[in-house]
Amino acid sequence: MTGYITQSEAKVPSLILKFEGGDADQHLIGMGSLGQALIGIDRIATAGIIAIDHRHMPRNRERSQLIVKARQPVSGSLEIWADVKAALGELPLAGQILRQSGGEFVVHFLSYVLKSFGGRKKDAPQNMDAILQMFQSTLSHVERSEIRQFEDQAKVRELLINVASGLKKPAIAAVAPIGRTVSSLTICAGELTAATVDEPMADAIRDKGDLEIGDLQTMALVTDGWVYHNQTLSIHHPDVPGKFIAAKVKDPLAEFGPNPYADAASMKRTIQVRAKPAYRDGMLETIYILDYIKT
Repeated sequence: MTGYITQSEAKVPSLILKFEGGDADQHLIGMGSLGQALIGIDRIATAGIIAIDHRHMPRNRERSQLIVKARQPVSGSLEIWADVKAALGELPLAGQILRQSGGEFVVHFLSYVLKSFGGRKKDAPQNMDAILQMFQSTLSHVERSEIRQFEDQAKVRELLINVASGLKKPAIAAVAPIGRTVSSLTICAGELTAATVDEPMADAIRDKGDLEIGDLQTMALVTDGWVYHNQTLSIHHPDVPGKFIAAKVKDPLAEFGPNPYADAASMKRTIQVRAKPAYRDGMLETIYILDYIKT
């Protein structure tokens, strides 16, 4: 199950949503969570598009149009290709940006929002910088009377950041399938990949607080016990002797076939894994284990 928009022009505004892992490996996805994701993504994209020309959050019934059509499945994933069909004639600046950038504006704004709420705030500014570069290259193609309010890039940045900060609920909806029926969502426009949201980031988006997700890294962890019902691994805290924390295992090996994590925990052995640490208020809260390397 895949979706796409046929493109009659070289740069038609479009974006690609690529779901991977879990059910997506068989081209499947839970219908309810997919519906939530598409609604959330639509609301985020709409907010960004409308903010450009109208300088406010979208009001009731104020929407751009993201149109989805079916496409032949791509092996090992489920992709949805969408096209931004806004009333471009009524959006002078947004229309120009969308025509020139294809789906890149929408992809960068989606990525900025999801990274900001997903524990990767340090990565989000690069997406905002890319949006401002699009503004800069677009201004010369628009009538001066239409763009005076946007000539100050600092004001444009402030506007979009303020709009993005009010999109927590749509962001939660956008990642609804992740961790439930699929493992990740990658957001693309053509050859541009602006963000991949995995299970640690999705958990951070859903979190009521402010969870920071660290970089993927190789870690050596001393095991203490395995909890079968929620696939968590009790481990010695890497930095605090005598303290234990629960690591969340997202590796499919823990679910199918011989379980190296349970085996290691039964002997309290040290394992080497690829993992992402998660911090709250600067303190290590948990570790997301994504791949097993060796015991």
